[in-house]
This record gives sequence, C-alpha cells and structure tokens, in this order.
Amino acid sequence: IAEALATTNLLARQQIPKGLQGATAAIVLFSHNNVNIINDAPSNGSTMHLANLGDTRIVLSRNGKAVRLSHDHKTLAPEEYLRVTEAGGYVNEKGQIKGTLAVARAMGEYTLRPFVSDTPYYAEIPVTAEDEFVIFASDGVWDAISDDMAVNIVFDSLRRFQSPAAAATTLRDWAYVAGSSDNI
Repeated sequence: IAEALATTNLLARQQIPKGLQGATAAIVLFSHNNVNIINDAPSNGSTMHLANLGDTRIVLSRNGKAVRLSHDHKTLAPEEYLRVTEAGGYVNEKGQIKGTLAVARAMGEYTLRPFVSDTPYYAEIPVTAEDEFVIFASDGVWDAISDDMAVNIVFDSLRRFQSPAAAATTLRDWAYVAGSSDNI
C-alpha cells in the first residue's frame, strides 16, 4: 500500500510539475484467508492493510464502538512538529507549515518538501467477527463530529436505509449541520 501511494505521488508529480497542489489519502486493502488448511473449516484470517497521509481518517465500527485505525498527520502533533522543525520548517500559530498547509504529510505539495512528507502511516489490523463497517472521511467531518458520533450516525443510517451511500450522505449532512467549515 505504501508503494501504491508512492507511485501515485510520482505520477501526480509528473502531471503537476509546479507542485502547487496536494491531497490527503486513505486506503484499506482487505486480504482474505477463508479456509483453514488443517481441517477445511471456515476461518476468518482476514486482515485490513491500511495507510494514510494527512488528516483523512479511517474509523472502524467494532461491535458498535469506534476504533480509530489511521493517524492524523497534524502539524501540531509533537512528532510531526519536531520532524518539520528539524528539517528547517516553520509551523505558525494556526498550525500551518509556512503559513499554508495544516498537515505534515500529504501527496503532492512539492514546494513544501522536505517539511511535508509523503511517507504514510501503515498498519495491519486483523478482521474480527465484531467488525461492522469502516468510515473514510476528510477532516471536514472529523472537525465537527467525534469518531463515536460518526459510528452511531452511520450505524443508524445503515439500519434505516440499508444503503452505504445514504449513510455517507447522512454523515456529510450531520457534519454540515454541526458547523463544519472545511471540505466534507
């Protein structure tokens, strides 16, 4: 997954040579091992491989509880702040690198290298029988709604509408009504 992000970043750089644009990213790949070769019994054996850059967040609903799977790469997080400043960068009082960007890791943003890294957070999470769904959302949602509230909203929407698209729309609408002023 990290290689896929690196390749995408390289291709984007070729398409956007001035490097004035960027994006956050979140990816989950499920790998399955559905048969136990010892006795041919069904076996979960599935794994979520995930990666993210920036503040696009991945939250899992496990038995009705929110489990944050990704890592927000905010500039004011101690490890990110230290990495940026050790590279010679400056983070202002609004948490922006050079007064422009509030994440320390992203695709693109070539004019802000080496302060903005394109090295993603990566994790492997075993899938359990209690895992219900995964939410991917930008910071516009998470700035207005907690992980727990998002899981409750999506769970209720899925129960009512039986539609992931309707659940996503409902979550977006809740973030807007809650006052999100960022991209949703």
